[in-house]
Amino acid sequence: NPGTPHCHTIKTRNKKLHRKIALIIFTDFCCWVPFVIVNGLHTMGVIDANGWYALFSIIILPINSIINPFLYDNTLSGLFSRLYANVHRFMRLGHSNLGLRWERTKRTEV
Repeated sequence: NPGTPHCHTIKTRNKKLHRKIALIIFTDFCCWVPFVIVNGLHTMGVIDANGWYALFSIIILPINSIINPFLYDNTLSGLFSRLYANVHRFMRLGHSNLGLRWERTKRTEV
């Protein structure tokens, strides 16, 4: 029954799970795609990526390895979920709201 509290709980749980999965995909994407791009450019002979491998293997990829257990364990997922929600809210509403607030302030000052 769509109106039951049980259905609402399931929808809430599904939303949280979707956010968690999106965050895991996003962090993996941010860490691995630059590595793949640099490797591709190196393979095509566009750049010499020998200096980049140390950067990726010592700094960038371990960051992903450090973050992932926290994401899977729900320890930091509440923090990341709020961050994701705030960024999403800003992207959806922030620009228009900021413009409206500025216009209202400008009108009252004049």
